[in-house]
Amino acid sequence: MLAHAMKPKWLLMLTLVLAVAAIFAALAQWQISSAIASLAHRSTHTVNEQPTPLGEHLKPQQSLYERSIGAVVSFEGVLDAADVEVLPNRLQGATDGWWIISRAHVSDDGDGLAGDAAKPTELPGLAVALAWAPDEPTAVAAAETLRTQISSGAADARPFTGTLEYGQAPAAPDNGRDPLGLEQMSPAYLVNRWETPSTSAYSAYVTVKSGVELPAGTEAIQQQLVDAGGELNWLNIFYAAEWIIFALFAFYLWWRLVRDDYAREHVSAPSRAELEAEIRRERLRALRAAREGIDPGTYS
Repeated sequence: MLAHAMKPKWLLMLTLVLAVAAIFAALAQWQISSAIASLAHRSTHTVNEQPTPLGEHLKPQQSLYERSIGAVVSFEGVLDAADVEVLPNRLQGATDGWWIISRAHVSDDGDGLAGDAAKPTELPGLAVALAWAPDEPTAVAAAETLRTQISSGAADARPFTGTLEYGQAPAAPDNGRDPLGLEQMSPAYLVNRWETPSTSAYSAYVTVKSGVELPAGTEAIQQQLVDAGGELNWLNIFYAAEWIIFALFAFYLWWRLVRDDYAREHVSAPSRAELEAEIRRERLRALRAAREGIDPGTYS
């Protein structure tokens, strides 16, 4: 059968099958790559990279692109003392602690957005994380210190740098905690807690690296590895399996056609010879019966 498969017409068809199977394999590889990419995509930004203008990554009322998560950004703005709060369950490396957070009225995003720092409520609001504290008392004391610093400071805008982070989804507080307390760093929720509404707001937040004097007992917030995915896309895996099955079926179909053609040539031919021999025998019986005047069926 192997020699039969080497015939030109079957080799030509095999070439076509190989081309089709290669396309199916490439599609399967693409689906698998997409599934792996969705499993764990981490930010390519580093802690020591040079800051780029906030406006190059994000504008008010717009969504944050994945490529900008973890970017080190710079902007100018004014902090709001009325919006200084503390946020629990914040990791600093492997240590659980608290964040001191606030709102920055962005007066210059470095990419065309500019406003009057003397009119902060007319500027877009940006949620900012200012410092990390190891426990609640230290965080509360640091928040009060920052309120005093901000209130007593000049109203002029100051420069800030920090890491741009994707906002968390709002979540209800755990049982036994203040139902109105903060649990997540969610800009979508914080805009409703701010003392005075902003004309617009950013959908992400910034962990500040410079621009704030850290209160006693607090530390600058360490940049965390950003996981922008984390879930295996099983639909991609299913599609990849489909393409692999299609490629295997193409080879099966070619083999089945070769086998059927081989059977017609090597199995059907003897059957035709037997049929011709039987016809000749019937004719001989008929001639003999005619000469002897006997019913041909007698010789059956």
